[in-house]
Amino acid sequence: MGNSPWGFKSPLAHNVFPRDLSPRRRRRRRRLVVPLVAALLLLVLWAATSIRSDTRALVEFFDTAQLQAEEQAAAAASLQAALGDLRDGDRDMLLTRLQSIHAGLDESIAAMEAVDVPPDGIGAAHLFDLALDQWQLGVEAFEPALLAVVDEPQSERAVEELGAALQELRVGDLVYLRFLSESAPLWPELDVETPPSFPEVAMVPATLTLSQAPTRIAVLARANPDLRLRADLRLSQVSFEPADVVNPDGDRVVPATDTLAVTVVVENAGNGDEESRSLTARLESEGTVVAVEQMQTEALAPGSSTTLSFPAFAVMEGSSYRLELRLSIVEQEVDVENNLAVIPFIVNARP
Repeated sequence: MGNSPWGFKSPLAHNVFPRDLSPRRRRRRRRLVVPLVAALLLLVLWAATSIRSDTRALVEFFDTAQLQAEEQAAAAASLQAALGDLRDGDRDMLLTRLQSIHAGLDESIAAMEAVDVPPDGIGAAHLFDLALDQWQLGVEAFEPALLAVVDEPQSERAVEELGAALQELRVGDLVYLRFLSESAPLWPELDVETPPSFPEVAMVPATLTLSQAPTRIAVLARANPDLRLRADLRLSQVSFEPADVVNPDGDRVVPATDTLAVTVVVENAGNGDEESRSLTARLESEGTVVAVEQMQTEALAPGSSTTLSFPAFAVMEGSSYRLELRLSIVEQEVDVENNLAVIPFIVNARP
């Protein structure tokens, strides 16, 4: 009967599905394989590009971090110099140094925030940012604490706050050391000729004992009179309108007028910020008070000044006057004489 299961040559016994489908299958395989290979190539290309991109980002991060670390190493040296000058330095120089360190930390923090950090560098970046933040906290606390130590000689709390500020700085130093140890294994991945070379940064020298340092610093600072707050707001210039002249007898003479405008320049000649003070103008003629006016100065930083213009005073031709300008005094004022100006003058008569 042959190999036919039907037992006869049935017209239904033909092969319904062609046996030789290999050309069609090969075409179908090619249609499947080509996109797969292309996808794999794209994946490999993307991975290589991503790796190169991450490497470049890591190099940029370490370059920026190294530059900012060098800035902070210089800041640490400046802080050590400031501490070394406590015996014979002055308050202005000390504040200038501390404010410069604070500004440098702000710039370093901003520079690191602008850098893209790849996944491999996130841990190192977090440690470096934390070190900068701790140094910033320490410097922010150190300045007012040191000034309080000087300005409040009997205050033990000021010494404690100074110790807390030094502790913040020391924590920043320790976090920076941790950053160096955590980031060193990443340097071989940078594929650069010269690996990063980070400086030593120690805002507080490791040899300084924190339990003793605040008291030692306080003793040095309190022994230096140039570090103490000197409040000195002074009357630096007084002018009239119309302008006066000095006659041969040495008297100040104002041209004939019925009104007199008075302008006063007040200067902060001390070494600390000054809050607003009152300035009183008292005009007398022949022992009689003619007018009293009062104005407020603005807050003044050391070395700055402000100009106050009083409302015009009514005066009479041919009369003699005495103008008294008095600037209010604060407790720590070192020179009270320059807070007072007494100006006698004559208003000329018309011919």
